[in-house]
Amino acid sequence: MNQFFASLKKTGIQQLGMSITFENEMVSVSILPNSKENKLKSMKPLVLSASIEEMDEKFFETIQKPLEKTRKAFDNVESYQASLKTKASVSKKEGAKKPKDSISKKHTELQTFIKGKNFNALKDHEKATQMAKGILALNPEHKEAQKIVEQMAQYESQNLFQDASN
Repeated sequence: MNQFFASLKKTGIQQLGMSITFENEMVSVSILPNSKENKLKSMKPLVLSASIEEMDEKFFETIQKPLEKTRKAFDNVESYQASLKTKASVSKKEGAKKPKDSISKKHTELQTFIKGKNFNALKDHEKATQMAKGILALNPEHKEAQKIVEQMAQYESQNLFQDASN
């Protein structure tokens, strides 16, 4: 009996609820491992009934396997919860990166298009405007995209060679 708490500690479960009921020479013990996880809070207690003598002899031997399985379930749930948090964190970081990467990629494509040898503002102003507006849809404050939209707007007028006397 001097190793009672040391033996309970060896089960690996950090918190146990225990109820002991004596009736004549019989004893009933109810053990409920406690968990912070809601999904495990509905666990049923392990209930043992035996004579006091039998309980003294076989208590830890009897509870060891069920509590070991319970500890593994706790570990699995904790591990699963941790992996969900990690995945959520990674997804959040990736989600934050994607628009920036996407803007950068679209900006590079626009610059390559405009500075290309075959770019002709008269013919290609609509495509350049569309590409710049794609950047502005992701970041309305993007200065270079705003500038390109303004520059390309001058090529959209119906008559570029208006009579200066009008």
